[in-house]
Amino acid sequence: MYADKEDFARFCKGEEIPEEELTARLEEAQRDIDGLTYNRINTIGFEALTDFQKEQVKCAVCKQASFRYTYADFLEMPLSSYGINGVSMQFGGAGLVEQNGVQTTAYVMNVLRQTGLCYLGLDRRIFS
Repeated sequence: MYADKEDFARFCKGEEIPEEELTARLEEAQRDIDGLTYNRINTIGFEALTDFQKEQVKCAVCKQASFRYTYADFLEMPLSSYGINGVSMQFGGAGLVEQNGVQTTAYVMNVLRQTGLCYLGLDRRIFS
């Protein structure tokens, strides 16, 4: 796993996920991060990352786990808006990003972009 309970406590101070759910939530978030980085971490291996990249990936996994836990009901909802008796509500916003079918926050994407693992072009080091 890219991040553990201690990483979550460090990066998500004041945010809580029940301990019995934390490992599963971190695993879900890791799959999201793999999707957002085009599985480059799987390809080169987490241990091959620089220390800076490892820290950024851990932060992104923890923040994504917290985001998914907090907004799980809304993320799984097939509706993007609804209205009742003239009152309407729309889900989404400027702080949300969707890439490769993964919904996340702009913060998580900004953290991951700093690693260089979200680059859309080919990285010859990975494919040689």
